[in-house]
Amino acid sequence: MRSALLLLVGICWLGGCDWPYQFPIVGTACESGTLTPQAGETDVDCGGGCPQCDDGRRCQVNTDCKSGFCVNGTCEPAPTCTDGIKNAAETDVDCGGSDCLPCGDGQGCLAPTDCDSGLCVNNRCQPKPTCTDHAKNGVETDVDCGGQGNGCLRCADYRECLVGDDCDSKVCKTRDRGNQTCEPNSCSDQVHNGSETDVDCGGRCSANCPTGKMCSSASDCVSGVCTSGVCG
Repeated sequence: MRSALLLLVGICWLGGCDWPYQFPIVGTACESGTLTPQAGETDVDCGGGCPQCDDGRRCQVNTDCKSGFCVNGTCEPAPTCTDGIKNAAETDVDCGGSDCLPCGDGQGCLAPTDCDSGLCVNNRCQPKPTCTDHAKNGVETDVDCGGQGNGCLRCADYRECLVGDDCDSKVCKTRDRGNQTCEPNSCSDQVHNGSETDVDCGGRCSANCPTGKMCSSASDCVSGVCTSGVCG
């Protein structure tokens, strides 16, 4: 050992090494039973270049920890969807994000997929719209009516609409202020609605239907003949 030390001093005297010289760590630092910062340890015999640390041990970066989570200098357990804490990619406590179940109404969200209802508005999960919730929501054109494919009833006269199918009357028109509303059916609206047997004829309309148009009785037809629901 003495001869090796003398040889090292001689080499450094000749300019062959940097000074002060850092002596190598004798033995296995990661098994020394003491904190060895020179080996990069963040806690006794773990972290840095040594094996990863258990929960509760000191750390500097995530890779120092077996759990992969270094929080405020301490290794913490890996987040789960049942730990009672909002962590990892969760948008609220134990829900949302890519790993946990969707969140309930009123809980935090970032995207529709974070919510049970599929509705994330202003970063809060909202109740799924229904046709009886007394609110204009979803694809409804007015409160609890209109919209396509949502199962709601058509809207009554003067309720808001986008297309004729939103309306009981099947007539949706733009009014003076630019908004569109359902209009009462008439015998001149060019739509088959109300009691009409065909477009603007038959039923309560004064005009009878010409040959080939639909009818319910002979009185609906110009010809006075209604056969199998068609004017003869």
